[in-house]
Amino acid sequence: MRTFRRFRSTQRAAGQPATCRAAGACPTNHRGKFRLTLRRFILVSMAAAFAGPVVTIHAKPPTATAEDGMSSMGRLARRLAAAQAAGVRVASVVHADDGAISGVEDATASTALFPGGQAETAIAIDETGLHVVIGFNDDRGFDRNPISGSGFAYSDDGGATWTDGGQLPSPDPDFIGGTAYPQLFGDPDVKYLGKGTFIYASIMVKKFGASTVAQTLCVHRSVDFGHTWAGPFEVPSATNPHGLVDGSGNPQDAADKELIDVDPDTGRVLIVWSNFTPAVPGVEISSTFSDDAATGALRGKTAQ
Repeated sequence: MRTFRRFRSTQRAAGQPATCRAAGACPTNHRGKFRLTLRRFILVSMAAAFAGPVVTIHAKPPTATAEDGMSSMGRLARRLAAAQAAGVRVASVVHADDGAISGVEDATASTALFPGGQAETAIAIDETGLHVVIGFNDDRGFDRNPISGSGFAYSDDGGATWTDGGQLPSPDPDFIGGTAYPQLFGDPDVKYLGKGTFIYASIMVKKFGASTVAQTLCVHRSVDFGHTWAGPFEVPSATNPHGLVDGSGNPQDAADKELIDVDPDTGRVLIVWSNFTPAVPGVEISSTFSDDAATGALRGKTAQ
């Protein structure tokens, strides 16, 4: 310890004249006095500032809407459903280049926005590693009536080559005016069930009443390694679960952000999603399951 003290003293005095060391007037002392003076100045300034009048500025928070927490496809589905509810005639074509909806009358350009392309990919593979299926948002399906933004592709050689399957089917449509339902809005999740069977979940907008629609979920199933698909099969638990409608009978709940998984022992298909509803503050996380996803024999529960 003594050696350490001597070392510090020697380093501090190195290069300074003996008179400086004796008088205690070395540059280090000057710096110390300057720092002390600066601290006193800061403390006096702060005391003067806090002694003045208090001014409080209240920042106005941004207006939150149900759409703020939705996926891009969930938001698009909701806007198209809102346009239908408002009595705006919505054709089946969304032009990806400018985001406008062909055939919309008396509607703003913000009715629906879609940047175009393929995105938000989900992938599943069978036990051999050879058969791979991907699902993705697909703008090409907005040229269809009914709309199908749920694209897919498959590979039978472990991903070395791919076949573009186009979009999932929506046969036997119902109509409101000239617009066909159900419409598919991607946001996909894909899982392998075994024995060549794959399942694909999407957002679906279905006809709910004579002139109303509901934003819900559906599944498609393929039994030939993703080459062809049957569906859509509605997920009933996701269709306006609180039963709330507005004065015109439009459902108030909207399903979005679905995820699926499969129990490898039982084959049970589990689905979890976000339910946007005015019934509760925030958003619900809902779940359901099916022991036969092809027919839609579904039961479920909702948790806030």
